[in-house]
Amino acid sequence: MNPHRRSLALAGLAMGMAHPLRAFAQPANAYPKGPVKIIVPQSPGGIVDVAGRLIADQLTQQFKQSFFVENRPGANSTLGTAVLSNASPDGQTILFGTSSIEFMNPYLYKNLPFETADLQKISVVYDSSIALVVPKKLGVKNFKELVAYAKTKGDGMTFGSWGNGSSAHVFGVILENAFGIKLVHVPYKGELAALVDMSRGDLDMTWASPNGARTFQEKGDAVVIAVTGAARSPGLPGVPTFAEQGVDAFKLGLYGVAYAPKGTPPAIVARLQQGISQMLTLPSVRERFATLGLIPVGSTPAAFAALFDRERPVWQKLIAASGATLD
Repeated sequence: MNPHRRSLALAGLAMGMAHPLRAFAQPANAYPKGPVKIIVPQSPGGIVDVAGRLIADQLTQQFKQSFFVENRPGANSTLGTAVLSNASPDGQTILFGTSSIEFMNPYLYKNLPFETADLQKISVVYDSSIALVVPKKLGVKNFKELVAYAKTKGDGMTFGSWGNGSSAHVFGVILENAFGIKLVHVPYKGELAALVDMSRGDLDMTWASPNGARTFQEKGDAVVIAVTGAARSPGLPGVPTFAEQGVDAFKLGLYGVAYAPKGTPPAIVARLQQGISQMLTLPSVRERFATLGLIPVGSTPAAFAALFDRERPVWQKLIAASGATLD
């Protein structure tokens, strides 16, 4: 999908939104009935956590009731997602995570502690990408040079990710298989530690959020080789995509998504979806998302489902081809 078509597709997701004020037509005390927990199934400080806290702040202002983040990291988001799947379907517990919950985990794990059917889709909040970053002293400036360098390393190049089974891990395996190079995966608990090791030269390359990659690029410690996705990241507008460098395997989107437990009343799901969509119209939120390298979406649950039905089979094929598995 070219960047123009990608933009149209994202616009189509947002077009399904009802007028934001309709969500608040119910009595003010109908929902929520108390503080709302937002489970973020990743560690504090990462891009998902930052976005989740921004959502919590904005929904707190809109609903005049506390929305707060509870981090439940572990097992590539499966631990936190399992907590949500067992929560009461009353809208008092929701989850903000990534598309890996549906795109990757069902194909990486033999046994998941939840079924994706146990999740009620609320909204695709944003589209994003990740960047491939190398130490400046490595001396490579683009993807072609990186592959050429990797082929000279008989013992392989190390690459970092934020955990086994993460999108960064899978992209690394795809890279290794597609180009016949040897890569050694080094999982971290978050991207910052990997970026620090990469900048010191202790790690040959790593995957990172656009925001994290930009920080180390601006410090002069790193070169950002490329970003995934069909269009350049707003957080790294000067960095070409893999597709621009002749590699089509990394065009897929990486989405920030909101879920409720299965059985949550449609009226509550609608209120949450409209609350998210409304916050994404605010200039301050859009500016913050841009600095994080995120493209606001704010889809309806139906558009959310349609998007995932289209892209899930692609991930299934890529993961099968990569050979990546998790216990």
